[in-house]
Amino acid sequence: MLRKTRYWIGWCRRYASSSLTPSSGDIESGSFKSVAHSCWFRIPEQPQMKEYEILARGSGCIVRGKDDNLLWALVSAHVAVPFLFRNYFPQDWLSYVNEQHCKHTLYWETDDHHPQQVETGNIIWKHDMLDVAAFGLQRHELVDEKEWERLTRQAVELKPLSDWFGNSVIVQGWQVKGSVGSGQEEIVARSLNGTIRVQQQGIRYFVDTQPHQTHFGMCGGPILLPQSNHPHHTCVGIVEGLVPDANSLEHSSTQKEWKEFFQSIAGYTAFIEASVLIDFIDQIEKQL
Repeated sequence: MLRKTRYWIGWCRRYASSSLTPSSGDIESGSFKSVAHSCWFRIPEQPQMKEYEILARGSGCIVRGKDDNLLWALVSAHVAVPFLFRNYFPQDWLSYVNEQHCKHTLYWETDDHHPQQVETGNIIWKHDMLDVAAFGLQRHELVDEKEWERLTRQAVELKPLSDWFGNSVIVQGWQVKGSVGSGQEEIVARSLNGTIRVQQQGIRYFVDTQPHQTHFGMCGGPILLPQSNHPHHTCVGIVEGLVPDANSLEHSSTQKEWKEFFQSIAGYTAFIEASVLIDFIDQIEKQL
């Protein structure tokens, strides 16, 4: 297994309520499909917490559900429920936070760069083994039909590849620049060209985006096929994290082969492939 403590892109501290400055002006109109995901929390038993405060930020993507009135937001679980990832975030005060204390927002921009945001509430579906979670978005819960249409246009189509190695892809997500919760942070839309190089354990693949690397905040963002050949925004997976240099990992002498493997893919982007995500959503919808 990969050591997420070193490269999973997420952070979790208690901050004051924050504003942010979004920017996606350098992305081609209509081509950027990632949403920015923010987790907020408020503990009513703490009288000094008058408003929700930012807990974590990441990225995500929208996919269609089983009918025309349902969409799903796929995001990183460590951003959606950081209090369940105590090996990532050891802060003692997190033990007082739970799902009922949280709400979530999704931010994106229209083709002409008008900002959009919806609140998803706190009903979270978390994968049992992988760092992915989902929120259901019901048509009747949104403000109006226009808001639903704008969100639907942001959706991608999950589709596994029959032949993975060597495929060109586009890695998308929202970089967080600055300190989360400072009120001065900026989220920036990022889109990186890459090539799928390696497979591990059948469910995790790696993308070479050199000379660039995925940025902090991009976990949960979609891995898309080039739109020139796939106009329906085909998504083959979501970002799991950035692979670190193997020398930063703690390995015993019996794990030399793993260290060599990690060294060969240092700087690559790990992602969870589409068939796993499709099965995840199918299992959720069977319980609805």
